Amino acid sequence: MPRQGLTSERVSAAAAELADELGLARLTVAAVARHFGVSDAALYVHVRSRDALIEQVAVRAAAAFADELALAVAGRAGRQALAGFADAWRTFAAAHPGQYAATQMPLPPEVGTNSAGHLRLIELSYAMLRGYGLDEPVLTDAIRLVRSTFHGFASLENVHGFGHPRDLDASWHSILDALHATLTNWPNGTGRTAAMNSHQGQDQHVDSADGTRLVVRRVGAGDPVVLVHGSGGGLHSWAAVADHLSPDHEVWMPARRGYGPSDVPPGVKSFTDETADLIAVVRAARATSGRPVHLVGASYGATLSLHTAAAEPRDLRSLAIFEAPLFAAGPGTAPHLDRYRDAFARDDAQAMAAALNDVTRVPAEVVAAFAAAAGDRTPDPVEARRSAIGWLHDLEALAADSTDVGRWSGITLPTLLMQGADTWEPMPTTMNALAEAIPQARRVIWPGQSHFVTMTAPTLVADALRQFFAEVPA
Repeated sequence: MPRQGLTSERVSAAAAELADELGLARLTVAAVARHFGVSDAALYVHVRSRDALIEQVAVRAAAAFADELALAVAGRAGRQALAGFADAWRTFAAAHPGQYAATQMPLPPEVGTNSAGHLRLIELSYAMLRGYGLDEPVLTDAIRLVRSTFHGFASLENVHGFGHPRDLDASWHSILDALHATLTNWPNGTGRTAAMNSHQGQDQHVDSADGTRLVVRRVGAGDPVVLVHGSGGGLHSWAAVADHLSPDHEVWMPARRGYGPSDVPPGVKSFTDETADLIAVVRAARATSGRPVHLVGASYGATLSLHTAAAEPRDLRSLAIFEAPLFAAGPGTAPHLDRYRDAFARDDAQAMAAALNDVTRVPAEVVAAFAAAAGDRTPDPVEARRSAIGWLHDLEALAADSTDVGRWSGITLPTLLMQGADTWEPMPTTMNALAEAIPQARRVIWPGQSHFVTMTAPTLVADALRQFFAEVPA
C-alpha cells in the first residue's frame, strides 16, 4: 500500500530538489527514501527504478527550464531574443545544476516524445533562431552551435572550470556578440539577408486615411493574412508564427500607429484612428492578391481586429482573435493612463511597468517570474522607448473605449477565438463572454499555454490558424 501522503508528484518534486543538492550522479531511490524517512520499498510503489526516477526529474526539469526560456524570449526577436534565451539558460543551469544536467541527458524515445517540456525546449530553440532567417539544414547546425556554446559555458562555470582572471560576465557578453554576428552572417549565403529575400519578404509603406504612414512587413505567397500585434510589440511580434504560415500564405504584419518604424502622430490616439489604419492595410493586401483577407489579432491587436471586422468586413474572409483584453478599457483605465503618462514624462520605467501591470491584471507571481528571467539585463534603450511610446498611445485608446462585449454580436464573419488555458483572470471570463456574443465562433484553448503562446509555442498557433483558414468558405 502507498504510504499516506506520499504521491508520485511529491516523489518527483523531492527528487528534483535532491538532484540540485546532491548532484544528479548521487541521486538514488534510497536518497529520496531517506528524505521522506521511509524504506526504499515504500518508494518503489511510486517509482520503479533509479532510471525511472531520473527520467521523472528530467521531464519535470525540462518543463521548468522551458518556462524560464519562454519568459525570457517573450516579445523579443533577434539579438534581444538571443540574449534573453542565453541568460535564462545560464541562470537555470547555475540555480538548478542537477535538474539542468537531467535536461541534457538522452531519454528513451517513449519518454522524450511524450515530454511536453522537452518538446517546448526544441520549439523555443527553433523559434528564437527563426528571427535570423536560417533555413535547413543550417538551422539545425545553428541550433547545435548555440546549444554547444551555452551548455559548455554553463557546465564549466558550474564546476569553476574557468581559471583565467578575465571577468566571466564580460566573456559571456562577448560570446553573445560573436554568436549574433555569426548567426546574422551565416556562411553559404544564408542568414538575415537571405531571409529578407525568401518568400519575397519585404517591408513596404501603407498610408492611412489621415496620411499616417505605416510600415508593413510582407512575407510568403498565397491567400493573404494580416497579423496584428499587441501592446509593446512591433514588426517582429508575429515572426515565429509567420514563419510557419508563409510557405502557403502571403502574410502582412503592420507595425501599428505609434510603434516605430511606423509614424507616431501627435495627439491622443483612438480605436477609430487605428481601425482606419487597419482597413488601409487590409485593402492593400486584398488589392495585391485579389483575394479577401484573413484578419488575425493578438491581445490589443485582437481588440483592434474586432473593431475593424465590425466596421468594414467587406474585404475580410475570416477573423481570428487571441485573448482580446476587453476588460482593460473604459473610464476605469483612465487613472492608470494618468499614472503611466506621469511616469513616462519622468522616464521612470519601474512606475510605468507598475501601471501596466494594474491595467493588464498580471498576477504578482507572473510579474516576479518576468523579473527573475530578466535578471540584471539592461533592455535596448531604443526598443524600450519605442515600446513605452506605443503603450502610452494604446492606453489612450483603451481609456476611451468600452467594455461592452455585446457590441460584437453583429460580427458574422467566420470567427476563431483562441486562448491559453493558463492565462489569468479576467481573460478567461472575457473570452467566454466574447464566445457568447459571437455564438457561431469556433474556439481553441491550449492546455499549458498562456498569454505568450504566439512566442512560446508558435507552431500551435500556426497550425490552428491554418486548419481554420482551410475550413473557411472561399
